[in-house]
Amino acid sequence: MWSLDDDDDDPPRPADEAFWGEVAELVGERGSVLLEEVGVRNAERWHRLRTGELGELRRHLTPRAGLLVWPELDVDVQEVLRTIRDDDDRMYVLVWEDRDGHFRKALARSEDHLDLYLRLAQARGAMANSFYAHEHHPLLAAVLPDDDGVVRSDWRP
Repeated sequence: MWSLDDDDDDPPRPADEAFWGEVAELVGERGSVLLEEVGVRNAERWHRLRTGELGELRRHLTPRAGLLVWPELDVDVQEVLRTIRDDDDRMYVLVWEDRDGHFRKALARSEDHLDLYLRLAQARGAMANSFYAHEHHPLLAAVLPDDDGVVRSDWRP
């Protein structure tokens, strides 16, 4: 996430051919990964990436979007929810795929676990990431450059 306190003067990594090559390698190794597309005002879209689908997806991404590549969702949703339930000191960003194939996201704490069990009862998969930006560990992160190849976004993972 971008922060006013961010003292990193290095420009963000562009989502160039090298980045997409790494994404393709991850998809080849893992079978699928998730792409979190963060656009204007932190509006998000989630995409499942599989072999042969990268070209089509790239044409539909939001200009200047931040991109985070995450591992595939864990199909053991109950285990993901137990992780949240058992950790009183942390806030999580919970992402899941509902029974209709739509990705959902919510902030979650241990005290929310009963509500979460009901909300995710029919989820296909889930993941829980730390709410705290310095504890985010995506597989890859980059920013979409403009058509001329220049990154004109201050977005930071």
